[in-house]
Amino acid sequence: SLSSVDFTPLMKGNLQTLALSDNKLTGKVPDSIFQNGRVLHSLFVDSLDADHRMTGKLPENFGELGGLPNLKHMSFNNYNLTGKLPKSLGKLNCTVSYVTDTNVACDIWLEGNDFDGEVPHELCDAKWNEIYLGHGNDKLNCSSLPCIPAQYASAPDDCDYKNGAGDCVKC
Repeated sequence: SLSSVDFTPLMKGNLQTLALSDNKLTGKVPDSIFQNGRVLHSLFVDSLDADHRMTGKLPENFGELGGLPNLKHMSFNNYNLTGKLPKSLGKLNCTVSYVTDTNVACDIWLEGNDFDGEVPHELCDAKWNEIYLGHGNDKLNCSSLPCIPAQYASAPDDCDYKNGAGDCVKC
């Protein structure tokens, strides 16, 4: 179980990448994984194992100062995360990559979870390389969302979308 792990010392340091995928993790995702990660640019906590899945929510402010303001790559595929998608996802600095300043930076993978409610309009404010919200997020509603600019994307199954080479995911 990852529930009782305190990531605060790692996040306050110079941690740039945290990769915990495919390690049979269970429990609640600790809030400390989303706090004070001023230089963290990559966070990978996927699961391919249906018997080992974490629960919890993405905090509303994790994409802001005090959270993970420099996050560029995040994957929480195939967990039991619930609640609303945070508006702060749209506040991530996705205009410049940490690798090269000519590439759109952000890749967010949140498929196979149990989010609900409206997809926040703030997601339209960022330029995404990849954003995957579909497949398993059947309770998400994007009926009032005009477009998410992304090179590659998937939206919830009930959304009408298209993607590819700069097109918008239209919901």
